Amino acid sequence: MRKLKENVVYHLEQHRGQVVSGQMLAETCAVSRAAVWKAVQSLKQEGHEIEAVPGGGYRMTGDQLTAAGVEAHLEPLGWTAPILLLEETTSTNEEALRLLSQGAPHGTVVLAGQQTAGRGRRGKPFFSPPDAGLYMSLILTPRSKNPTKVTVAAAVAVCRALAPWSQQPPEIKWVNDVYLGGKKAVGILTEAYVDVERMEPQSVVLGIGINIYRPEGGYPQDLREIVTSLFPAGGAPLEFSRCRLAAEIAKSCVAFCEDLDNPALMEEYRQSSFLLGKEITYLDGGVPKAGVARAINEAGNLLVETEAGIHVLQAGEVSVRKGKKDKTGLGEGGYDG
Repeated sequence: MRKLKENVVYHLEQHRGQVVSGQMLAETCAVSRAAVWKAVQSLKQEGHEIEAVPGGGYRMTGDQLTAAGVEAHLEPLGWTAPILLLEETTSTNEEALRLLSQGAPHGTVVLAGQQTAGRGRRGKPFFSPPDAGLYMSLILTPRSKNPTKVTVAAAVAVCRALAPWSQQPPEIKWVNDVYLGGKKAVGILTEAYVDVERMEPQSVVLGIGINIYRPEGGYPQDLREIVTSLFPAGGAPLEFSRCRLAAEIAKSCVAFCEDLDNPALMEEYRQSSFLLGKEITYLDGGVPKAGVARAINEAGNLLVETEAGIHVLQAGEVSVRKGKKDKTGLGEGGYDG
């Protein structure tokens, strides 16, 4: 059962962008209006930005990431899986894998205010400063046993969730990065949890890292020209919150897991890809090779046209060839929450 302050956050987040009367909060939380006022004052002291509207009530104006705030957008949809928020962790994926080993159910959400050891595929780091991004992991038990399709679904879910708030249409760089305005804003990494007896993926942990705001002090020197954020200059709309964004992504990913083989999902992924038709380089057995990215098949593999014919990439690092306006040089990047 939520405490009074959590209940106040829950209802203000559920009505984000709107003014909620003190009387309504009091009746909903079964307390006096004076108790609501005290709860609001305490929340403000803890860093929540809540506006008191004379004669009207209260309105959430800041973007504080809270479990109650995410619940506010998911519980009305019948969500029952746990939602865990950590102020700080090494990696949300590590925490999710730990919970999965203890029997955590499908749909469990793990979020963090910051990560001290966020990492991408092949151990690449993922910069995860406090209060600047959305760092989340989902425990999923999809019907399809192809983890690549979970990554595909996640990329589509992220693009859908970002599109209403972004000035540039989100684009996907195969297989697991999302870009805004030609720069990386999102990294995704899917890790399979294998059933040892059957030697097949049983569940997956899906890590998603999104740059939301420009971090205090800016990005490290080596990232400044290649990454961006959803609101690089600040000024997020009152209706936006990381709680709402996390809920939208979680809802879509869980829904997609019911039918990962739906051709419409892969087609939406292709439509958002900016790699197709580009000259790229990739590694084949550690050897750099070049070709043209021609298609993405139903399994999520990249089909590359080379001098020797069509090469099928199931995974790996790719980049647009030098001189072809590839601003990243990051390859797959990835994210391990």
